[in-house]
Amino acid sequence: MRRQHRETLPAEIRFELHRLGRKTLDPATARAEWNRFIARKSGKALRAELLRMARIRNRCAYCDDSRAADVDHFWPISPHHERAFAWDNHLWACPECNRRKSIHFPLDNGVPMLVNPVEDNWWEFLTLDTGSGVMAPRYLETGFLDPRGLETLKVFKPLTYESVIEGRYRSIERLREAVQLAVDAGDNRETQKALGEAVTCDDFGVAAWFALGLGADEYPFDALRTNAALWQRFIRLTVRQQYARQ
Repeated sequence: MRRQHRETLPAEIRFELHRLGRKTLDPATARAEWNRFIARKSGKALRAELLRMARIRNRCAYCDDSRAADVDHFWPISPHHERAFAWDNHLWACPECNRRKSIHFPLDNGVPMLVNPVEDNWWEFLTLDTGSGVMAPRYLETGFLDPRGLETLKVFKPLTYESVIEGRYRSIERLREAVQLAVDAGDNRETQKALGEAVTCDDFGVAAWFALGLGADEYPFDALRTNAALWQRFIRLTVRQQYARQ
C-alpha cells in the first residue's frame, strides 16, 4: 500500500468537483451527475491523474498488485452522496477490490472500518512478517486484534493472495540487499543508487515499514541508522514513494 498524496489536480477541475458536490442532494442525483462528469474532458483528466499516481505498473490503490481499471469512491456514492465529488474520496482500483468494497463498507460511530490509503497509514493497523511477506492485523494493548485491520484484510482479499505475498516478499528482499550494501560499503554513489532503485520499485509500501515503522529495529535497517546521511536519504526516498509524489 502506498499512501496517496493529493495536491496535483488542476484548480479548475477541483472547482468543478466542488460545484457538482453542492448540487447533489441524494444518491440518485449524485450517481447521474458523476456519470456525466466522468465522461467529460474534466472527468477524463481526473482519471488520468489517478492513473499517473498508480505509476507505470498501474497498481490498485488497495491491494497494490492487481491492475487497476476505474475510479472507486472510498465512501460509496450510496448512501454517502455528499462525498461523491470529493477529490480525496477518489481512488484508482482494480475490479475485485472495487466490487468487494462496494458491498461491504462498515462504520463504527461514523468512522470507516476499512483503512483509507489517502488518510491512513496502514502500518498503524496491520503488521508485517518480514520473513514471509504476510500481512496480519496488529495486536492492540488490550490483547485483541485491531478491528480495522481485520476488516481491511477481510474485504481486500487480494492482500492475502499468495502471488501478492510473494511480490511483497521480493520487495522486502530487494530492500534488505540495498540496505546491506549501504551498511557494508558506506555512503557512496553506488549505495545511493541501490537504495533509490529498491525504494522506487517497492510497489507494496513495505519500505515505510522499515523507514517509518517497527521494521526500523530489524537488521540491517537498524545498522543503517548509525549512518545518519544514508538513513535520512532512505527516509526521504520512502516518504516520496509512500505519498506517490513524482
